Amino acid sequence: MTYKIIIVAILSVFLSSIGYGGDNIYTWKDEQGVLNITDYVPPYGAEIINISPSPREAAEKLQAQRLIRQKRLLQEQ
Repeated sequence: MTYKIIIVAILSVFLSSIGYGGDNIYTWKDEQGVLNITDYVPPYGAEIINISPSPREAAEKLQAQRLIRQKRLLQEQ
């Protein structure tokens, strides 16, 4: 019985994380002045405060920079 609960818990975590990974994180204010942070494009007329890359994009960019640095170091030797 406990194995079933553990398996269901693991699958729940895995399946819930699959959907994450929008292109950008948007910070915006709606018409009532409420601050919103979403992974979808704000509606027309909203005041966009910030657009930042998703954590996945930032991690991929950082990894690409590290690989370039490593190649340069190897070429210098």
